[in-house]
Amino acid sequence: MNQIRLFFTDSDGQLAIAQAPNAPILAFVLFRLLALVVSGSLATWLQVGADVSLVIWAGLELFAGDSWFRRLLGLIVLLWLVMTRLL
Repeated sequence: MNQIRLFFTDSDGQLAIAQAPNAPILAFVLFRLLALVVSGSLATWLQVGADVSLVIWAGLELFAGDSWFRRLLGLIVLLWLVMTRLL
């Protein structure tokens, strides 16, 4: 049971499952919403911006996440992006 708790806590022992959105996530949401509203090549570029923002967020979580859960979440999102966008 203690191992499970360690998976979800940061170095201070605080639960680190969710946190306030940071700039890459906010940029992702903004780009994605704008891409839904506009059409044509602008929508394509906005989607690229959304994907890049999500890659940055996932990389930050993977390499500097507060808990092992958040690092795993970053890895999963990064792998999902590679599988859905590049392959």
